[in-house]
Amino acid sequence: MGGGPQLRQVVDRTKNHVVAIYDDVVITYAYKGSVDDPLHVTATGKAVLATSLRTGKPVTIVFVIADAETAQAPSAAVREAITTWGRNNLSHVARMVTIIPGHGIGSSIHRSVVRAIAVMFMRSVKVEVVDSLREAFMRHSLTGAALDDAVAFCDQIVDRRVGGAL
Repeated sequence: MGGGPQLRQVVDRTKNHVVAIYDDVVITYAYKGSVDDPLHVTATGKAVLATSLRTGKPVTIVFVIADAETAQAPSAAVREAITTWGRNNLSHVARMVTIIPGHGIGSSIHRSVVRAIAVMFMRSVKVEVVDSLREAFMRHSLTGAALDDAVAFCDQIVDRRVGGAL
């Protein structure tokens, strides 16, 4: 990533999610309402495809479950959207880093579910579960000023009104 990010923009925002691109990383914040709304899956998928085509390589997804302590399981519509998109497009994803903040039972359950999904359905993708944005971007090999810049960008796009602060 020499010389700073080539692309840094929000590509989709609703009350239930924010999807952004930071160079070759697609960032999705899923808020409480996203469990019933498959639009975050669609928007993330479009951003992944566009970024992969632009960079010529598979991308990293940073997926933030902003309210893991009280979040519910995704609805059938969201699960179907994930399955449909993933069936045809996982080749565009190199790594998925899921951020699940918190230390309560809800966060623990979400971590377990993400790991189980990875084992069952995402064998070709490296899936990691972490606690913070900083750790997620460090897994993407960002350090120093680039790491600070990526975290600052995420801090700008997050919607704190709906539990997005990390």
